[in-house]
Amino acid sequence: MTFSADSHAKIIIIGGGAIGCSVAYHLAKAGEKDVVLLEKAQITEGCTWHAAGLVGQLRSKRNLTRLMQNSVAVFDRLEKESGLATDWKKDGSIRLASSPDRWSEIRRAMTQAKSFGAKCHSLSAAEAKEKFPFITTDGVVGAAFIPSDGYVDPYALTQSFAKAARLNGAIIKEGVTVRDIVVENRRAVGVVTDSGNYSCDILVNCAGLWAKRVGEMAGVPLAAGVVQHQYFVTEKTLEFEADLPTLRDPDNNFYLKPDVAAFAIGGWEEGTTGCWRGKPPMDFGRELFEENYDRLALFATLAANRLPILNETGIRTVINGPIPVSADGEPIMGLAPELDNFYVACGFTAGIAASGGAGLALANWIIEGDPGMDLWSFDVRRFGPQHCNGRFLEQRAIEAYAAYYKIHWPGEEPLAARPARRSPLYETLKKQGAVYGSKSGWERPNYFSTGAREVYSFEGKPNWFDVVGQECKAVRERVALIDQSSFSKFEITGPGAFEYMQNLAANTIEKTPGKCTYT
Repeated sequence: MTFSADSHAKIIIIGGGAIGCSVAYHLAKAGEKDVVLLEKAQITEGCTWHAAGLVGQLRSKRNLTRLMQNSVAVFDRLEKESGLATDWKKDGSIRLASSPDRWSEIRRAMTQAKSFGAKCHSLSAAEAKEKFPFITTDGVVGAAFIPSDGYVDPYALTQSFAKAARLNGAIIKEGVTVRDIVVENRRAVGVVTDSGNYSCDILVNCAGLWAKRVGEMAGVPLAAGVVQHQYFVTEKTLEFEADLPTLRDPDNNFYLKPDVAAFAIGGWEEGTTGCWRGKPPMDFGRELFEENYDRLALFATLAANRLPILNETGIRTVINGPIPVSADGEPIMGLAPELDNFYVACGFTAGIAASGGAGLALANWIIEGDPGMDLWSFDVRRFGPQHCNGRFLEQRAIEAYAAYYKIHWPGEEPLAARPARRSPLYETLKKQGAVYGSKSGWERPNYFSTGAREVYSFEGKPNWFDVVGQECKAVRERVALIDQSSFSKFEITGPGAFEYMQNLAANTIEKTPGKCTYT
């Protein structure tokens, strides 16, 4: 294909949601003046416009908490920089623990957050009720209060990012649809649009719901799925103070944002609907799905138990829209391994809350070659092509969505879309008590069990700890046979092969044919 460009930009960003506009803002603010953002419709028209807009910093993963902290720092200054209101309400948040295990998880997350300067406080059930008078304290073990959390208007925030990006020299073009991406010698050299062709030095995929489609245009598979998410807004009959904090009750699977004389309440219910196997039509725009009251009841009933006033308050509207969810529920960021200049920031289930920090991290990644923090758990390279298969991805995305408020135990394994890739010894080892984990789609024995159910813990040892210790001791002191079917194999041949391998290995490599060396 001969590619002829009508114009050139050093950096082109595809997608004008909160993430894309934040990346444009941070790049331009850092001095990159030749930045062009292409949006197929209008800014916010993917899933940004119907987002609830809660901003919470307390997360189960340390660096996701840091990413959210950086977002709050951006939100604090953005309105002044852009001159546009963001409607950022920094009134704090309360996270309830309705079980001892949840309280253990929350206290662990607070300890992590405090280690890098986040302010958070432990509350008793009575203290939580003082800050949020509408709750009952039945079953509440404790609560966390994060004073710098809050909520923001997603539309206003994104427009403010866009305005600040323009003020720093970026160009934002709306109504421009990318139809194809031209790739030459491991580089995305340009994009074909319905408004002309653009060449570029760096291409950034922030296409939100359409990220998987855009990735495929460049030959980059992405494990970015799409599912339905619902929340409802009550009638405007409630009276409360203007600084009422947001509320999360993960054990009862709901979140709450104060609105004008009303509450916006959503949840992460089991059995949501996957959408288009991750590839929405390009002409899908500012649209919603029909309400699903059966699914809504799964978290609304629990919310009413915690908030009795809901039993006396009607529902004004239900929002049921598509949101991105990756194959493991975490964001997808970084330089795609298939190309040398194609960056990705997609799969954000909490894209509004993460937008400020994610934009900063990706801008650093592009300019400096490093995001400024350890983001391996979000790195695009953690997924392989098998995770991007439409059916596999949809099942994993639905599971990850329902797990959003579940307790995230160390070492916990996904259950959906399994078993997928199996060794010829799969059944043989299973009969011997193998407890399988999923590694890159492969079923791989984690340990061998006597049949007891796995028991996880934050503060003690899991019930398989001693069993794994015995297996490690057997390998070290005696002999073991390990199925290596799921491991990659590399064959090194030619002059200098032995010296090359010896340089790689810490151990001395055995030269004798047929011998094996543990490196």
